Amino acid sequence: MATVGYARVFHGEEMLNPAGYPALVYFQKGSQGKPLVVLVAGSGNTGRIFYGPHKGADKDQFLATHLNALGYNVLSVTTPISTSEPIFALNYPAFSIRDWGKLLAQVAASHVKRHDLPPEVMLVGWSMAGKAAQSMSVQAQNAGISVSLFVSLSATPPILGALPLATDFPMNPETGYGRSPDPAFKGFLWNIRANARKEGLQDIIPEGELVSHYVGEGPVGLSFT
Repeated sequence: MATVGYARVFHGEEMLNPAGYPALVYFQKGSQGKPLVVLVAGSGNTGRIFYGPHKGADKDQFLATHLNALGYNVLSVTTPISTSEPIFALNYPAFSIRDWGKLLAQVAASHVKRHDLPPEVMLVGWSMAGKAAQSMSVQAQNAGISVSLFVSLSATPPILGALPLATDFPMNPETGYGRSPDPAFKGFLWNIRANARKEGLQDIIPEGELVSHYVGEGPVGLSFT
């Protein structure tokens, strides 16, 4: 698996190129006997939502910190997405759910081998990342690992027809990606701020950081394949 570089990456992040597509990965070593937990974000979000790499971030507000504290080896994976501060050099509008599953399986398998971890991995999918569960499970067998557990974080089920397919996407002609709806982004930002206020905290992710490094536009093929 080749290591590739392009734009700004935060401390601990690594750019890889598995299965013909690039991936931004972040690994946190846990206990040797504990399994690898693979964290995958949903539509329009990077895997950074799980570990909070921006300057001044309170790591205790991010899921990866707590899983790692329990001894789990944690791997966050960001697949092709177009963000305000670019991560990837190219755009991949044809990237599909099958590609997604293969990429996740190969990245997970490489970390299992690199760190001598158990071959049974756990997959945590948020929102649309649920669609990758079945594909990754199949591809994992070809990569010499297995998915022992899928944890849904309000995830879309990986079942064709379980939800109606959207057929009318506003497109970005420069990237070939679907534009993220502004109301959805505003709602997400409102919830982050509401959670912070509830806990007596400042913004967990300031709006400027969120827009620049956490959210963006992605392949519409993930909604159809």
